[in-house]
Amino acid sequence: MVFYLLGAFPHNGPMVQSPLNDDWQQAVALRVSPRARYVRLRIDRRGRIELVMPRGFDQRRVSAILESHRPWVEQTLRRMGPQIHQPLVPPGHIELLALGSHWQVDYQHRGRNGYREPTQGRLSLRQDGQWPVTLRRWLALQGKRHLVPWLRQVSEELGLPFAQVAVRGQKTRWGSCSAKGNINLNYALLFLPPEQVRYLFVHELCHTVHLNHSPAFWRLVASHCPDYRHHDRALRGAMAHLPAWLHD
Repeated sequence: MVFYLLGAFPHNGPMVQSPLNDDWQQAVALRVSPRARYVRLRIDRRGRIELVMPRGFDQRRVSAILESHRPWVEQTLRRMGPQIHQPLVPPGHIELLALGSHWQVDYQHRGRNGYREPTQGRLSLRQDGQWPVTLRRWLALQGKRHLVPWLRQVSEELGLPFAQVAVRGQKTRWGSCSAKGNINLNYALLFLPPEQVRYLFVHELCHTVHLNHSPAFWRLVASHCPDYRHHDRALRGAMAHLPAWLHD
């Protein structure tokens, strides 16, 4: 954890390749502490930024304070670079390749935690610094809205029925199939190209017939997806390129 008591900040020359995007302030967690005597800025080991304020502090000053201390934040995140996959600053937009959709993300520091979709393609988050949790809840809903009916459609096309389906946030698997024919899907599939998502569906649906990776299983997969080897290789490496906030 890196703490910084606001005051004069270190600045060793010009900054290049900023780790912050234009919306970085919206991800800063604002916390009022009855024990705080001063305003304090801190960055944890994952790159999350928090501004702690004493009671009665004029929050209208927050934006100007953060901008004036941006050089310190940039310098600190850059120094922490090897320790974090990517700074956990907010995405100004989210692209769901599987659906071909783009979402503009707005962050609000007031109100109860949650999200809403005021218009198509616009996502509004209300959070107290735990915005990755809220984003994952929204992503799980998108998975239920889109991945589940998509899986059912592919199931009907292939003539491979399944029992039940659930959408979760697995850390190491894109999907799984149980001996009872229940399929689990990772909502992170929404970040993949449609052809890779469909291959994953084919793969799991074939497990309803062969609950293994035997030659018979792969023959069944090949009959429904002749270029399965290409998609299987792509899936194996895709997990490393997902946004850091998915598994924070």
